[in-house]
Amino acid sequence: MPAAAWFTLIVAALIIAITAVGLLRVIFHLRAVRATLVATTGGVQAVAQLTSTVPERLTSVNASLKPVRDALAAGYSTTGWVVGYTIGIIIVLVVVALVVPILLLARSIGNEAPKINDALTDAVHNTAPLGALRTTIEHATIIIGGLQRGRARLGG
Repeated sequence: MPAAAWFTLIVAALIIAITAVGLLRVIFHLRAVRATLVATTGGVQAVAQLTSTVPERLTSVNASLKPVRDALAAGYSTTGWVVGYTIGIIIVLVVVALVVPILLLARSIGNEAPKINDALTDAVHNTAPLGALRTTIEHATIIIGGLQRGRARLGG
């Protein structure tokens, strides 16, 4: 067989092998998707079962609300609702009025915290030499003792 034929067979085999690997990957991916869908189907069936009573309950709720709707349609006063909403809005505004200063103070404190930390870092750096104060005291004690001995020798 000529070299061109061998080359064509090798290239065709490579293309088929690469395609086969790609198709195997697709098969494995589709199997994973199928497993996920099976699990999802079980969940959806559970939701369907749990929500099966919704139509009955909705009819019951609608029947319970019908007198209220009829009363409102008949022209009954909605003053109670207006007062309730007004009181609710006032309460929300009062809460907001109290929370906003708290948040502003918290922000201010948060802005001061790095400054305090920097000042404390400086204080640690500045007071680090005080660790050698004991050595200074020992030297001073020795010097004072020597001075006291010298004074005693001189008669003073």
